[in-house]
Amino acid sequence: MSVGILPIGTSSFWVSPDQQVASWGLPGHGASKGDCGSFFSVGCIHVEDHFRGRIDGEDVIGKAFVRRKKVSCKEPKCPVCYESWAGREAHRIEHRILSFRLRGARAIHFMVSPPPEVWHLSVDRLRTKAYSVARKVGFLGGNCIYHPFREVEETKLWYFSPHFHMIGYGWIKGAGEEYLTSGWVSKNLGVRDSVYATAFYQLSHCGVWYGVGRRHSVTWFGKLSYNKLKADPEVVEKEVCPLCGAELRKLLWGGGGALPVPIDVEGDYFLDPEGWREASARYRYQNV
Repeated sequence: MSVGILPIGTSSFWVSPDQQVASWGLPGHGASKGDCGSFFSVGCIHVEDHFRGRIDGEDVIGKAFVRRKKVSCKEPKCPVCYESWAGREAHRIEHRILSFRLRGARAIHFMVSPPPEVWHLSVDRLRTKAYSVARKVGFLGGNCIYHPFREVEETKLWYFSPHFHMIGYGWIKGAGEEYLTSGWVSKNLGVRDSVYATAFYQLSHCGVWYGVGRRHSVTWFGKLSYNKLKADPEVVEKEVCPLCGAELRKLLWGGGGALPVPIDVEGDYFLDPEGWREASARYRYQNV
């Protein structure tokens, strides 16, 4: 049975998805907050400015715009919100990767795996060695995402096998020689058409710290480290009304009867403005 690049050996052991090794585990196996996954409304009720005739065949003149959204704490340990965390982090990774300018270069996906005889070392020590191995074989720099486990695709079972996934730049050579010298496996997994998609997938089953204090699942090194690359801040576009361009505000439903939109589905709606009102600051966390 195929179990990935490294076989299950004497240092490996099977783990359940909610298990942790040295306080590192898979995303989504902690506690959620009380409102995680609940829904709320934002939108624009300034219908006096809504003059556009039709959108997707619907007459929207004089209609309010309402968008249903889901509350997310964007924490990697949250079983409800960890995918939102992965999406946000993947965008940040993509922004930083694409901020590095190297003529003719395209981002690659690279992996480094330590030999079983050093698996007992701390993640910090393994990561430092992974950086060194990556540089030796021509990886110039990028991010580094720790993975404590691997999955057997046929059975969906997990086993302990620490390794590091990296996205960045380089021309990989000498990986075989490095393996013969140190026992560390390094592999170029190819050019990435979508940095975001690769990062999101790697984050979906990366190592998350469940211990005391804060430890990062994603680190940066080499030419893309924080002291080497000063990337411009990522521009986060505000959500605006498609009818008038005004910034969307938190809305509350005060009309009679049930909420006139699906209560637990994200989506955009053009509705009669009666019954909707903008939330004041004191109500901004109320989800209705």
